[in-house]
Amino acid sequence: MKILKGLAGLFLVLTLPITIYLMTTAFFAYNGPFYRYEFKKNHVYDRVPEANRISNQLLTYYNYFDRSYNLPNIPEFSHSEKTHATDVKMALHKGQDLLYSLIGIQALLMFLILRNRKTIDLVLASSGLAGIAITGVTFILMPKYFDTWFDKLHEFLFKPGTWYFYPGQPFIEMFHFHFFIAIGKGIVSLSLTISFLLLIVGMVDYWIQKNRAASGNARLAHAIQI
Repeated sequence: MKILKGLAGLFLVLTLPITIYLMTTAFFAYNGPFYRYEFKKNHVYDRVPEANRISNQLLTYYNYFDRSYNLPNIPEFSHSEKTHATDVKMALHKGQDLLYSLIGIQALLMFLILRNRKTIDLVLASSGLAGIAITGVTFILMPKYFDTWFDKLHEFLFKPGTWYFYPGQPFIEMFHFHFFIAIGKGIVSLSLTISFLLLIVGMVDYWIQKNRAASGNARLAHAIQI
């Protein structure tokens, strides 16, 4: 049983940072107000006046519970842009499938295998520390390597040649490089915040449980002496 608990704890420490990244990615991918803020900041409306309507159509199209993968009905998009939108939808859905699967497995491991509250606190704190380390390194390297990471991610998710567009096409005008830099910074910042919270919650609750147990033992010893 100890080996099983050890493996469960290790799995949680390694996968909780992944869960955090997937959660924050979904948060920004479906965040309409963030889209509009970036559109305004980058003067997208000057080039694509219909940007709000198109982005709203895309967010509706990307809905996790809509599992039809027909091309979106967006007149401003060319066939290649519609095809890429469909590829993005499939990638988002796969990412969310992985997210919900991880959350389910992690919950089962915590409450069926670990069960002990102090052990769970240690796992949360360790996961938070791992998340801080990973996110911190990402934050430091992002300015230098973001364009490389961006290309590699697209090469991994999409077929060659399906994610290149020409200036003037609505997709590239709305979702240009600066937009994705902002999303990257947002994901890293929010992931770092959540990791800090995990670390603090895990450490504080562990300290509370430890002191409560020590206090209870002290009262028991005093009662026995009496």
